[in-house]
Amino acid sequence: MPFPLRRARGAMRALRRLGRLARRLRGWVDVCRRRDTHSSAEEQLETKSKTKLQKKICQVVLSHFEKQYSKELGEVWNSISQVLSTPQCWQYAVLLNKFNFSSEVENDLRLKGYRLIFPETSSCFRQSLKCYISSSPGRFPAQKHRAGKLKEYYLLNAASVLAVLALEVENGEKVLDMCAAPGGKSIATLQYAWPGLLHCNEYDHLRSRWLKQTLESFIPESLMSLITVSQLDGRQIGNLQPEGFDKVLVDAPCSNDRSWLFCSDTQQATLRLAQRKALSAIQIQLLRFNESWTIKKADRRRIYVFELWCWRRLLRVPWTARRSNLSILKEISPECSLEGQIVKLRLQYFGHLMRKEDSLERALRLGKMEGTRRRRRQRMRWLDSVIEGTSMSLTELQEAVEDRSAWQALVHGVTKSRTRPND
Repeated sequence: MPFPLRRARGAMRALRRLGRLARRLRGWVDVCRRRDTHSSAEEQLETKSKTKLQKKICQVVLSHFEKQYSKELGEVWNSISQVLSTPQCWQYAVLLNKFNFSSEVENDLRLKGYRLIFPETSSCFRQSLKCYISSSPGRFPAQKHRAGKLKEYYLLNAASVLAVLALEVENGEKVLDMCAAPGGKSIATLQYAWPGLLHCNEYDHLRSRWLKQTLESFIPESLMSLITVSQLDGRQIGNLQPEGFDKVLVDAPCSNDRSWLFCSDTQQATLRLAQRKALSAIQIQLLRFNESWTIKKADRRRIYVFELWCWRRLLRVPWTARRSNLSILKEISPECSLEGQIVKLRLQYFGHLMRKEDSLERALRLGKMEGTRRRRRQRMRWLDSVIEGTSMSLTELQEAVEDRSAWQALVHGVTKSRTRPND
């Protein structure tokens, strides 16, 4: 090959190499520019969201909360107010879905510093109920609803899981979630055990649709036959379905303070603060559903255990302190036991019922079916629990109800004399 031709080909190869190097350099420069613009855009978004957040806080609601909660909570209110004004601290727990479990999600949570809400050595740990929390503020990315595909995890507050653990649902039991929307506690209940029936009730129409969508996103179709959804008034369920459930979960409608704090309309915020006062009356009416309970010996034990668990949580007494239940009760010194409060509400309801002369509700409570009763031991009825608690016959009770002051004194005496299982 002639020498000039060889030199020309070598020069062409060198030019090609230089072109490739130039393209690579150009690509690296573009990547660096994108990173710089991406980081600056993220910084701009963060500053923008912070300024937006500061603008959205409603001073009318904040001043109302400062006035009320600073008196009730004292120094603790400072830390609570910081959490309320920081949405990154909301829904910080991640509940894994056992019906569509993903080990990749679990590994990702551990890499990001998340840990189980209860360690595996704890007595509260349940293999099927895996809930992860993080000590640092932040929020795991949420999954969108996709028709026909189950989500892998659910974002919620860790306190919602504690209510399900306290309920201690057993396999095959009938469970009522009275105020179920958006559905976090219902999902946690199905992760915890296999109930024979889970009745999810939500009175509000829009929140009921939200509840159904949540259940469809986490529960397979094969288990949907165990779940029923209704839009009943929770205050009437006890009359409509007496003795229909083994366990009842009442997450009474809360004041939803954290969302009201970011109300942009001052007039609407003032109206909400006025409506907020009526919520306590609704909560009491919903919690009075226990008037229709028929408490057995095993239920008394569960109520007692739950009461002591609540007192220990309020006093922040760990199990390692090895304090007796008696010392906890002496420190709290409650007026009456939790079961005594239930008995009090039941007797007050009985007195109200007996004083209504032409009432269908009274006829249903006092009515009897024709025919002979079945053999073997009879089931305890609601009326039997009233007679047993007062040690009086039905005729004596009907006479005592007529005098309101005497009936109130009787109810007070029975409530005070109600002892705990270990007393």
